[in-house]
Amino acid sequence: MDTPRIETLTDVLRRPLRPEHTVGYLTGKDPVFTSYVDLEARARRILGLLQARGIRPGEHVGLVTSSPQVFIESFWGCLLGGAIPLPVSAGASADHQRKLLRVLAMYDDRFLIIDDASWQRAEEFGASEGQEERLSALSPRVLRSDEILAAADGEGPEGVEHNVQPDDFAYVQFSSGSTRAPKGIQLTHRNLVANISAIRSAIQLMPDDRPIGWMPLTHDMGLIGGHLTGMIAGTHHTLIPTERFVRRPLTWLQEAVAQGSTVTSGPNFAYQHVLRAYKPDRFEGLDLSRLRVIFNGAEPIAYDLVRRFLETFAPHGLNPAAMFPVYGLAEASLAVSTPPLLSGLRRTSLDRTHLQLGDRVRPPEAPRDRLDLVPVGTPVDFLDVRIGDGTPLGRAPEGVVGPIWIRGDNVVTSLRTDDDESDPRVDGWYDTGDLGFVLDGDLHICGRVKEMAIVNGQNVFPHDIEEIASEVEGVIPGKLIAIGVRHPETDREVLALFVLWRKSREAFEDVAQRLRQTVVNRTGVQVSIVLPVSAIPKTTSGKLQRLQLARDFEQGKLQ
Repeated sequence: MDTPRIETLTDVLRRPLRPEHTVGYLTGKDPVFTSYVDLEARARRILGLLQARGIRPGEHVGLVTSSPQVFIESFWGCLLGGAIPLPVSAGASADHQRKLLRVLAMYDDRFLIIDDASWQRAEEFGASEGQEERLSALSPRVLRSDEILAAADGEGPEGVEHNVQPDDFAYVQFSSGSTRAPKGIQLTHRNLVANISAIRSAIQLMPDDRPIGWMPLTHDMGLIGGHLTGMIAGTHHTLIPTERFVRRPLTWLQEAVAQGSTVTSGPNFAYQHVLRAYKPDRFEGLDLSRLRVIFNGAEPIAYDLVRRFLETFAPHGLNPAAMFPVYGLAEASLAVSTPPLLSGLRRTSLDRTHLQLGDRVRPPEAPRDRLDLVPVGTPVDFLDVRIGDGTPLGRAPEGVVGPIWIRGDNVVTSLRTDDDESDPRVDGWYDTGDLGFVLDGDLHICGRVKEMAIVNGQNVFPHDIEEIASEVEGVIPGKLIAIGVRHPETDREVLALFVLWRKSREAFEDVAQRLRQTVVNRTGVQVSIVLPVSAIPKTTSGKLQRLQLARDFEQGKLQ
């Protein structure tokens, strides 16, 4: 019997399914493992509930739940019925609540699947923001998580499957959107199937692989990389709740061993988080030898940090060649470029003073000019990448810094926002918003254009400064932000450091002086402002929200 060709995500459930194809949820004391066969049946019953409440193909369904099982089963129920999921974090902060209200305002035809606690928080926050009428109008279309699980567990009618087409929207991936309008990245089935196929090819993912992930399912690396890729590949894969990783980071590696995992992923901060919690004497029996691929992406990759991670866990059998530094973004349905399999962590040392737009990169002439970047490989299948030269669709030669443009089957063709942001697409090419260059065939990422500061004519990338500043005693790695701000007196752009600090002012003055001295000695760049802050804003996936902090400073919200 021939296996049906996969052209849409729902085709995954039309393949011959075997009992050993399972999804694992490590949410409580006892893990829950659901076969793909049971997942399909549960999703169809959830679809029956949605259709009984009036959902139709093409309408949108907000997914706001901390339960991976409710999320996954609701997601597939929506896909089977042609409804379009809108995954939004169930976080409790004001930023998360504001983002939820912004998303709900963007889509008038939406239903909402939400936890009780999250709905209560939304109602309370909505009242404080004058949004009672909007939430009241939405109330008849709200389904609570316990209703969803009851439908999945019960014997109610299955829903009527919609004939999904490759160019139909599958779901909407949102940008952070806490201080500005979230951007709705409307991904089609064609986008997702193309990119997942490319990811599988890049790491030679087979049905006997066993991926494990902890990234939020509202993040593309969590949903596409952690779940959908495993579904299409037909693997047993396991999901760890993000909050569990945040509270106990070593759970990630311990569960990887317990589940016999072979593939996992995390952004740069995750390796730092694990290293801070690691105590060698407590993990003598940890055997990481089965891990063959560890994706490292979603934010700039710090070479020295990742090297320390690999050296720390080498005695536990971790193969250093398993580290797989990649580049991607949600607008590409996740992956843009990958290195050769098992090539491991590599380094390119450059002169940081020659990374402006149009500069040709070169080796450093002095130690303080040295910047180490990690090559992130070549474009994945079905995708073209070009480095622009500052003109419309011009192409820079190899070794010259420019904006990164992408084009391919996996690249988004439809964006939605309530902001007046300019369209980043030209003749099928998409401007990623990142600066980079190609050297010896490998793509290198300098950083986000919007986060880059220009200090005394030199491009300064926040992650470079943050990595150096983290070496100062008294500073916690990952608990500081470097960003360019407008100086309140001169109105010129200057470099600022915001440091999480909960000790005395006198102690901070000493740390601030050492921060300034260290950065200028290592880079030649002057830090004009160093401020203590009570919190470092991050996305649910742990990405630093530098621009938010810069806006707060410029609007006088920080003292």
